[in-house]
Amino acid sequence: GTQAEMSGIGIRCFGDFVYRKGILKQKKMTVETKSGIKTIEITLENDEPALFKVDMGTSTFKTPEIPMASDMEEFLDSPLEVLDTTFNTTAISVGNPHAIIFVDNIDEIDIDKYGPAIETHEAFPEKINVHFVEVISKNEGKMLTWERGAGVTLACGTGATSTAISGFKLGLFDSEVLLHLPGGDLKFNVYEKEGELGAFMEGPAQLVFDGEIH
Repeated sequence: GTQAEMSGIGIRCFGDFVYRKGILKQKKMTVETKSGIKTIEITLENDEPALFKVDMGTSTFKTPEIPMASDMEEFLDSPLEVLDTTFNTTAISVGNPHAIIFVDNIDEIDIDKYGPAIETHEAFPEKINVHFVEVISKNEGKMLTWERGAGVTLACGTGATSTAISGFKLGLFDSEVLLHLPGGDLKFNVYEKEGELGAFMEGPAQLVFDGEIH
């Protein structure tokens, strides 16, 4: 595998683990990642960690910072030629790079065809995570993900964060939005800080199994 800057799903699982194991028994904690220090707030149900609200930090749409090879300062809902079609694409980084593509119906998207083609597109020198998004309403959407170096995944926290922020910037979503991913739902609240857009992500984590490696 390769090291990622940050995982929005992973940080919730991390918060669940350190709280459940008693390593850090507090409902608010800070976590250092390669994309900065993140804050987790834990909601308990019957003394068990249930929901995790994470300040995912601010984003950038500046193409050199993503990075994206483009003469445009920001690549917002702009045409990107991919194989036999053209997708209106928004490029964003929330510590790692994402391509957000709003479509009429995600069920009609061949993600196994277009996902890897966009991930390795010459416009993205460090490759990119790819998300196809269908807007249900100003406060709701659903998405499919092709992750850089991994392929189709059931959920991507940083990708969903990028989707919420991109949708807000393009006027497709309000500041509060619920996103449906194949692996479950995530809630977002988009905010502005020092001229940049950021978001709080809230979602669950649960213990699946426990064991030892010998």
